[in-house]
Parts: sequence; C-alpha cells; structure tokens
Amino acid sequence: MGIYISTPFLARTCSKRDNVLGTVSCVAAEKIMPRILQNGDPGGHIRLALEHFPFPSVADHILKEYFVDGDVADGHKFKAIPTFNLSPRPDLIELAVAASFVFVWLAKEGHQSPVSVNYLEKMQIPHVYSLTGAMLAGVDIVTMGAGITLQIPGVLDALSRGDPPSYNIFIDGSKNGSRKISFDPQDFFGEKLPKLRRPDFLPIVSTDILASLMSKRLPKGSVQGFVVELPTAGGHNAPPREKGVFNEKGEPQYGPRDEVSFEKLRDIGIPFWLGGSFASPEGLAKARSFGAKGIHVVPPFLCTLTLCP
Repeated sequence: MGIYISTPFLARTCSKRDNVLGTVSCVAAEKIMPRILQNGDPGGHIRLALEHFPFPSVADHILKEYFVDGDVADGHKFKAIPTFNLSPRPDLIELAVAASFVFVWLAKEGHQSPVSVNYLEKMQIPHVYSLTGAMLAGVDIVTMGAGITLQIPGVLDALSRGDPPSYNIFIDGSKNGSRKISFDPQDFFGEKLPKLRRPDFLPIVSTDILASLMSKRLPKGSVQGFVVELPTAGGHNAPPREKGVFNEKGEPQYGPRDEVSFEKLRDIGIPFWLGGSFASPEGLAKARSFGAKGIHVVPPFLCTLTLCP
C-alpha cells in the first residue's frame, strides 16, 4: 500500500487479472481527491465517479468548492483541506465519505472481480466515515494494518445492519485513554442509506500471536483471512522483540523471537496470505508449502493479493 501509489487504476488493472485481488489505498483520500479536482481532474475520472455518489447535493458541493477547469493557475495556491480532530467539520466528513466512495468506485469500474480497500489503523478518526464511503461503493474486502484492528469488524457489521458505527480513538496521555466517535450516516445525509453489503475483513498482522489473539477476541466470522507480513515486507512492521540490536546500517534486527509459527497459523483455521520476499513463482510455492493461500505481492504490483485456487 502506498498513498495514491496503490491508485484506483492500479487496483482495477490487478483485479481484472485471474486470481489477483487489487487493493486501492484510501488513506488520506479526502486530501488527495480535492487536489486532483484542483488540477483539473485529468480524464474526468473523479467527476464521473461523483455522478454515481448517492447524495448528489454533496457531490455538487464538492465540485463547486474544489473543481478548477484546466487546473490551478501558476502562482495561485491550492485550497487548504480541513484537518481531522475529535469534532470534524461537516464538509470534511463529506469529503471523507465521498473520496473513499470515488476511489473504490473507480477501482471497481468496468469489471465484476473483487476489489480491496486499505486504511491504516493508527489513523483512527476517519475510519467510520471512510468505511461508510467504501461500502457505499460496494467494496468487497477491507485490509488494514499499522495497529491492532479489533474494532474494524464491528464498524463493518454496524454499517451492514444500517446502524451507526462507532470507534474508540486512542488519546495518548489523556485521563480516560480514549474517546468514542460515532457517525449516523442517515442523520448526517438526511436520508436513508441503501442496504450495504458487509465486506470481508483481512487484517494485516506480523505474528501468529496477533492472529491468534484476534481470532479469540472477535466473534466467529469477523475475520475472513489474515495477511501475514514478515520483516522483509517493510512498511509498518511490528518492531523486533529483541531491543537494541542493529546491523551495520543501523537497522533493527529481527531474530528467532520474531519468527512466525506457520503451524500455529494453520491451527487457527482461517486462511492467510504471506508478504515479505515471496514475490516470485518460487516464493509463491514456498508460501503455499507453509499453508498460505497465496502471497502479498508488493514490488511488481505495489499492493495486491495473489489468490491461489
């Protein structure tokens, strides 16, 4: 996953291939979409997707506020986008819902294959809004790491039932430790949402320990699979358990305590995919020998899951 590197168009290209699941990054989509609109929306893709957004008045407001025909002139600044806090502005909530809708809609355009959306758990405040937008666009799978994603299945369940989702936001140093953010889409948009299908959830984990914890803590059926990223996957890996050990480049070193037990992963009974130096035919065969369903391919495709039959 890379912010607007795993674009809707890359995800769509990947998903149209056999046994491949394309993943679109919707992290900071509420920042990226207005910038594209101010650049003139080359190809008209954002405007096309907004035509399908189920709340036309919101889409019209976004276009009126940000679209610049031909792009922002030299010497003129782009409009500043509001920043999330614990009481986000209504126009920022609109952007968050609409931007995730637009990116997922574009990733799914023109084919019937499944598409995944990726967010970062540590960027917590937008989740209830962003996932609403992604589900409005019919996203098939949610993948998420960069934290322990125990709350995400509850958000997906609530939205699929038509209930307002909520999320406990961790606040470092606060007296209570967290603050709950709730979102009632029907109240916010002033009309009932269409029936939303609950997407599958594939949390990204670094250890069999976390996978086991999630499978025990969450109700049965909450998780449809795990993406298990080994240390060489890079990105937002969990830090090594052995502290203070570095190589000649100053990089932290992973050791035996960080090794994943594939036997324990298999015993959980939930499918898993492996990431980290498996992006080759030989790597795929090796992953399958460990019991994986497929591999998480980063270098060639930037963020996809190869789903093996």
